[in-house]
Amino acid sequence: MTPCRSAGGVWLTLDGEPSHFRESETGTPMSAAIIHTAEILRRLVGLPIIITSGRRAQGHNTIVGGVEKSQHSVLLPDGSIIGNALDAMVKSVNYPVMRLAQLAEVAGAVGVGCSIFKSYVHFDMREGKKARWMYTLAGEPTLSWTIPPWDRTL
Repeated sequence: MTPCRSAGGVWLTLDGEPSHFRESETGTPMSAAIIHTAEILRRLVGLPIIITSGRRAQGHNTIVGGVEKSQHSVLLPDGSIIGNALDAMVKSVNYPVMRLAQLAEVAGAVGVGCSIFKSYVHFDMREGKKARWMYTLAGEPTLSWTIPPWDRTL
């Protein structure tokens, strides 16, 4: 997993261009793939995206109810932790969260979870096959679907 490069506190895309996202929004370090995907998502949405969670220390991940092998805190072979996931929402009261989830997949996210109750989308660049899920009112992930709900409703 390649760490993302930054310049002046701004994350750079895989093309070396400045993204719309800052280190202070996500925590550090972050994977280059998730920042690049976030920038593609931002361009697809055409509106500012608010990052509500990025890289998490393992203790913090436990406190907020994150899963044991969370993409928010991936343990690397050298013992360091890198963020490979973001939780995000659109800075627009009326932007449909299901549409954001759909566009996260279009942008290249491998794992996509959607919370219609809290109006945010989790997306990550996990290795392996795609994962899709919805969060319950209590914030617990439900089982995933072959055809995600956002494809059925939009």
